[in-house]
Amino acid sequence: FLKLFAKGFSHNTVTTHEFGPGLQTHFTRFLKKSESDIQTQALDCLLNYSPAWLSPYKTRCHRLIDEKTFRDEMTGFHLSEEDCMIAPDHRDNLAPIIIRIVWPKLVVRKMTKAKNTLASRRAAIISFLGGFSNEELTYLMHLLLFPYQEALSKSLPKSKRNITNVRLMEDVLEEEIVKPKLIVYSQISEVDVTKQVGFLKLLGFLLNQCAR
Repeated sequence: FLKLFAKGFSHNTVTTHEFGPGLQTHFTRFLKKSESDIQTQALDCLLNYSPAWLSPYKTRCHRLIDEKTFRDEMTGFHLSEEDCMIAPDHRDNLAPIIIRIVWPKLVVRKMTKAKNTLASRRAAIISFLGGFSNEELTYLMHLLLFPYQEALSKSLPKSKRNITNVRLMEDVLEEEIVKPKLIVYSQISEVDVTKQVGFLKLLGFLLNQCAR
């Protein structure tokens, strides 16, 4: 499916079709998959739209996906506003893309090679993402809390509970997720225990890194 849209359509064909915007949303969701080939195809699908905020960073995004080059790219790609490597009007759209791309590398549980430990890998990624502003990093917290989406949705106002559009629901949760009073702790037990443990370990690591 991704190969078809990554290779078989020009951006004009995709963007002018009535389902273009919906597909763009789905392509973006595939960026957080752990398989680098899927990430690459999803990125290429998005690039078919020739977005002004993404196209200039095509090579850098591909290098962040590639396991062989992502560490070097993190070293050379500075995300802070002061470094001016990202145009100010591109940041709002580009930040979620970059965070999605590195997300699977941040949450990986096992290393295929012993050259780098999980801790050092995660520390490098957190340091890299630290170039984003607090507001831009809200999206990272959104991904971190995504397994709790169902529990969180039950705590939303009734007017927002029956949203079926995935992208819209993500937007609503991202908006509401910053309000701790909406988290219903009695619903947490519905989340798989393995995901709960993974969430606590990653959250602990993030807090430890932020304290340094």
